[in-house]
Amino acid sequence: MVAINAVDRLNPHSAAVVVLLTIISLFSFTRAAPHLVSGECLPIERASLLDLKRGFSFDMDSVTNLSSWKPGSNCCKWEGVTCDPNSGHVISLDLHRRGISGKLSGSLFNLTSLQTLDLSDNLFEGSFPQSGFENLAKLTYLDLSNNSFEGSFPQSGFENLTQLTHLDLSGNNFEGSFPQSGFENLTQLTYLDLSSNSFEGSFPQSGFENLTQLTHLDLYLTEFSGQVPIGISHLTNLIFLGIGHDVLQLWNLPSFRTLVGNLTNLRELYLFKVDMSYDQDWSNALSTSLPRLQALALYSCGLSGLLPTDINHFITSHMNLTSLGLSDNPMLSGGMPNFPKKNALQVLSLSATNLSGTLPPDSLANLKHLTDLDLTYCAFSGPIPFSIGNLTQLEYLYLSYNEFTGAIPRSLFELPSLTELNLGHNSFNGTVNLDSFRNLRDLSSLALSGLIVQEVSEKYFHVFPNLTYLTLASCGLTKVPTFLRYQNKIEHLDLSDNKIDGGIPNWIIDQNLSNLNLSNNGFTHLEEPFNLSMRQMGSLDLHSNMLQRPIPLVFPYVYYLDYSNNNISSVIPSNISSSLNQTNSLLIANNSLQGQIPMSICEAHNLQFLDLSQNNLSGPIPSCLFQNNSALIVLKLRGNRLQGTIPLHLNEACKLEALIISDNHLEGPLPRTLLNCTSLKVFDIGNNHIVDTFPFWLGNMINMNVLILRGNALYGQVETMGNHETHEKTFSEVRILDLSSNHFEGNLPSKCFNNLESMKNSSILDHGDKGDSMSSEGVPYEVLINKQEFTLERILTISYTFVDFSNNRFEGSIPEMIGELHGLHKLNLSHNSLIGKIPPSIGNMTQLEQLDISANHLSGEIPQQLTYLNFLSFLNLSNNNLNGRIPQGEQFNTFSNATYLENQGLCGKPLSKQCGNVNPNGTSAAPSIISDHPSPSGYIIGLALFFGLGFGVGLAAVVVLQNVQWKFWKRQNGAHV
Repeated sequence: MVAINAVDRLNPHSAAVVVLLTIISLFSFTRAAPHLVSGECLPIERASLLDLKRGFSFDMDSVTNLSSWKPGSNCCKWEGVTCDPNSGHVISLDLHRRGISGKLSGSLFNLTSLQTLDLSDNLFEGSFPQSGFENLAKLTYLDLSNNSFEGSFPQSGFENLTQLTHLDLSGNNFEGSFPQSGFENLTQLTYLDLSSNSFEGSFPQSGFENLTQLTHLDLYLTEFSGQVPIGISHLTNLIFLGIGHDVLQLWNLPSFRTLVGNLTNLRELYLFKVDMSYDQDWSNALSTSLPRLQALALYSCGLSGLLPTDINHFITSHMNLTSLGLSDNPMLSGGMPNFPKKNALQVLSLSATNLSGTLPPDSLANLKHLTDLDLTYCAFSGPIPFSIGNLTQLEYLYLSYNEFTGAIPRSLFELPSLTELNLGHNSFNGTVNLDSFRNLRDLSSLALSGLIVQEVSEKYFHVFPNLTYLTLASCGLTKVPTFLRYQNKIEHLDLSDNKIDGGIPNWIIDQNLSNLNLSNNGFTHLEEPFNLSMRQMGSLDLHSNMLQRPIPLVFPYVYYLDYSNNNISSVIPSNISSSLNQTNSLLIANNSLQGQIPMSICEAHNLQFLDLSQNNLSGPIPSCLFQNNSALIVLKLRGNRLQGTIPLHLNEACKLEALIISDNHLEGPLPRTLLNCTSLKVFDIGNNHIVDTFPFWLGNMINMNVLILRGNALYGQVETMGNHETHEKTFSEVRILDLSSNHFEGNLPSKCFNNLESMKNSSILDHGDKGDSMSSEGVPYEVLINKQEFTLERILTISYTFVDFSNNRFEGSIPEMIGELHGLHKLNLSHNSLIGKIPPSIGNMTQLEQLDISANHLSGEIPQQLTYLNFLSFLNLSNNNLNGRIPQGEQFNTFSNATYLENQGLCGKPLSKQCGNVNPNGTSAAPSIISDHPSPSGYIIGLALFFGLGFGVGLAAVVVLQNVQWKFWKRQNGAHV
């Protein structure tokens, strides 16, 4: 105001001079500082951006190639770049959804005025630059989501980002710990998303309480462990909260009530695999907290007991609730919740619980806004209420794997918006006529597996114009339904486990299918002509049919190809690689293939899973499978007539996780280059002619779970060597160890037993669940135990852990420390030369189910502690020098004479010889069951892997454990057993 008044006091001529001088001075200043021209970028920042671009890659899927990014041009006008109009500094770099791949360089951190960095939804990979964040102190928005960044997120400089309001790292492969230092400084954060990464270690247990501005916190699908930080309970502005992984706990501090009690603004709460099994107050906390909640999901949280009535109060009191999910809580029982007339529920997911009873018609009819209803894998029964027709907004209906009866109500077939319907594996009356679905014109997915289905009438052949997914497995079909010929949009078709025989129609092969499953039928051949030379398919599953002709390898672009369990009797074509251009999995097990494995198979560079087991193949294993093909993950060649040695040179980039070459005629030593296969989990060379010493060096393979060396000519002492530098124990993760029927000698290896850490955990397997679980990779396993098949879901919990050292030349005593293997299920030390007493510590092996120490020279009494083995179902102590009274009680009351025969000093039940009553000849009244010829090995163990679709591809392993042959005993000594 003073300056203006001064100008006002000047005469008009003087004022004009002042204004002119001012303009001249400003013009001169601008000429003296050309870098400050509006919209002109700084040379150093242009160079940094060009350096960034040199690390980028572009392909046909890329939206851009950043053609405007050229040397010498104004970078402020480049695509995705924004500059400060005054200083020329780059303040924003937004390249989201451009389809760019490649790696980031550290030159990014030269953009020191950057406020916004958005690289989301691209294909960037590799490590994120580890230093430089301290230069980006002005950054307010950082989004790296949905890329393939890996390695650690930068641990330093993070504390300088004090102005950051938005941080999204979701959908990457970041691992290691999240920065703990400086985390509490990010006090301006309103949005934090770390979901879908591999962060590990504990959550930052302090610092969350400082992030009081946070409205969105997503920690879903990370690998953080320990307690959920109590500081989250102080974030009263939270609107969205997602937490989830199976090693998180929420039952001490904070409890569920403590966590949510103050979150009065929360609209969405998603907890996945957060352990709430000890929190019995969760439903009451729900009904009295979270007044604004609109979406709730408590998936796989260990909820148990009857579904509390509090849940009904919660539903009634939250009229704006749009989504409710309690799925994957199998111990949660009770009936269907009650739903009031006034509700806004759109999504209801109660699958994989133990909820049962009938569906209440009136309550179901109130769900008029429902779009998604998932009740799969429950125990609901009775008829589906006719009132389901009231759910006119319903798009997704999943009712499979229940006990529904009666007829499917007609009202269900009139739901106008239905796009996905799964009714399979129920007990509906009579036959399901596919004509009934003719009015569901928008149906894209239909699953009726396990129901008896009647073919569509000819006049309705075009009834499913939008169908892309159809499963009719186990539907009693005797032919391929004709109406399928008129469905040109189907991508996934499952007709497995039916009674269809004859030829596979060429028209079904020629359709534009991505996945076709015709397994477990009676198909004998492929009808011709058909042309798949350029067709891409995700999977073609023809296993367990009666295919007889030479291998129809005309599918060069099929990802997963399964011909297992057929009658194919031909040689493998010498040019097989030309038919496997894109094939990831080739399974031809259990056929009658002859000849040699052609060398050209090594040219199938995408092949990861190869199963040629149980055929009549001969000749050597192609060495190029180990030297050239670094993509192989599973190789199964068991049960053939392969000869020669195991190839000595394995690729340094070996990715093998399972190598199964048992039951062949292989010879020579074990190749030390197996150590290149650092991911090896299963190694089976059983029943060959391998001559070598014990491969102690395999103990350094930290992922090894299954080691089967039985039935070879291995010799010498069994020794293990620990890592003296790290003090790590070798073979620590082995669950199945079979050294039977070799020429090993010396004392039993105490150090080896001591190293078997995975067998010391008594909670490895719940005896009520014989291994029905799934691996962390989602790879299914099948295990054959005494001719019974069980499914496994986690390779780290292989069912029936066991040790078999039988049929060797071991001597000395059984080490006392063997009793520390609390998680062992089967132990076989039979047919050796062991002496001394049975260690009482075996009574500590609380999971033991089978124990065979027969045909040794053991002496003394049977320890009373063995009666503590509550799961013991098989015991063989025969052909030793044991004496004294046989212990009574518990499992011992179930064993017969055969358990104790040929121990002259034993007496008491079940033997006829009473204690103190000896026959005149001084022997037991029961004759021997041991013949002059050696009996077969106590166990016959086979292991097989099978990979199913897990993208479609899945892995399976078969472990056959067979007890001492009772028929053999009966045949040799039938009158006395």
